Amino acid sequence: STSIPAGPASRNPRPSLDICWERYLYHYTRACPGPWPGQTEFEYLASVLDGEPSCGHSALDTLVRILTEGRIRGSHRLVRGLRAVISWTSRPPQELSAIRHWNRALGRWTFEPYGLAVNRQCLRKLGAKPAVYGADALFERLPPQERFRFQVGNASRSLWRREREWRLLGDLQLDPRLDVLILVPDRTAADRIAGEIPFPYRLVVS
Repeated sequence: STSIPAGPASRNPRPSLDICWERYLYHYTRACPGPWPGQTEFEYLASVLDGEPSCGHSALDTLVRILTEGRIRGSHRLVRGLRAVISWTSRPPQELSAIRHWNRALGRWTFEPYGLAVNRQCLRKLGAKPAVYGADALFERLPPQERFRFQVGNASRSLWRREREWRLLGDLQLDPRLDVLILVPDRTAADRIAGEIPFPYRLVVS
């Protein structure tokens, strides 16, 4: 888990016109069918039976969990190899429709309009790097320490390239000094999440 200092922000929802979107990388949350990472099957079923507010594990619930846990967890799912990474994109909320589609194989949307934006330079200092797209043979040619960046991206799978993905190894520990935006699509979501933000991050209805 890692953190790095950055400027403070406000948790009150504000218009997004003054945001320099190019300064950030974006981690959009997804629904999580079944137990959360680190949650046992018993704990998951108990939360459903008890009717806990976030037991539906929607994309918004995932964002709430990140904020209450105080970290973004890395995962090795859908990543070549066993190194856990956090996936980011340089696509801001205004461009989400260009990469959002229904994935029939996974039974979910590829992206949903909830997430966190973290200062790009901060993430670069922590080791975040752009994904490396190519045919399968490229994976073996990459140095072992760089293979976490690999994503199949040949002509027949060009959808991956549109995501403009970046990757960061491991978990990211949230810190009050990080330059972070909390992104939600509407005021209803903003009202629900405002009380869950542990640090003075800026809450943006995008």
